[in-house]
Amino acid sequence: MSWPNEFHNFSAFHWATVAVCFAFIGATVFVARRATRSAIDLDDDESGSAPTRSVSERGIRLALAWFALAWMAWTSVWWLLPAHYDPYESWPLHMCDICLVIGPLALLTQWRWATTLIVHWGIGLTTQAFATPHLEGGIAHVTYWMFFVGHTLILLAAVYPIVVLGYRPRLRDLWTLALGGVAFLLLVLPIDIAFNVNYGYVGDMAPPSPTLIDVLGPWPLRVLWLVLLGNGISLVVWAALWKLPRNEAAQASTGSRRLAS
Repeated sequence: MSWPNEFHNFSAFHWATVAVCFAFIGATVFVARRATRSAIDLDDDESGSAPTRSVSERGIRLALAWFALAWMAWTSVWWLLPAHYDPYESWPLHMCDICLVIGPLALLTQWRWATTLIVHWGIGLTTQAFATPHLEGGIAHVTYWMFFVGHTLILLAAVYPIVVLGYRPRLRDLWTLALGGVAFLLLVLPIDIAFNVNYGYVGDMAPPSPTLIDVLGPWPLRVLWLVLLGNGISLVVWAALWKLPRNEAAQASTGSRRLAS
């Protein structure tokens, strides 16, 4: 058995891992959604009283947010330790690293801009990591757990506002996505050029594992295609969510009306 010590993309173990991650996401939002519906039923029974927030849903959301922040802090410190330090991997500057901060922030505060970014980036961009993960060690290696737990938390933070809190996109959210993408590019591109690294995959080198980036051509033109592709994917996610029916009841029961503003 090689799977405890080796990881191979598109293997049965790869897809089993992805299935477990997705099952955890589904189970979590299902439980949180049930807690939201229980709060709605309680509100219906208390006619004339003030809306009652779902303490159980809020507890789930806050626990997820703080665990994700703690996970991000631990993995960042682990990669910066001398025994593990690699200037090409250790700095927390990849899109997934940024999402692992924005996601918990969105869950904790329900700020519209943070929720918009994590929903569209988490669903549209970081899910690529599940299809073509950059890993060598299997389940016996800490990097395996860092990768899949981290990306599961990102996708969960992206799905949670839609299913549980009733988030739906607005036209002005397109500006948030555009400005967020520009800010990320302005952050990582100068660092990639100055230090010859590849954070955000916009540097002058290709990822070691096969990814979609391999077909986008040489650098620096590849950066333009990446920007257009990223914005295109975010637009597709935005359009798909735009078609979803509004869920004002979930927003009311969880105190998340700001997501409708």
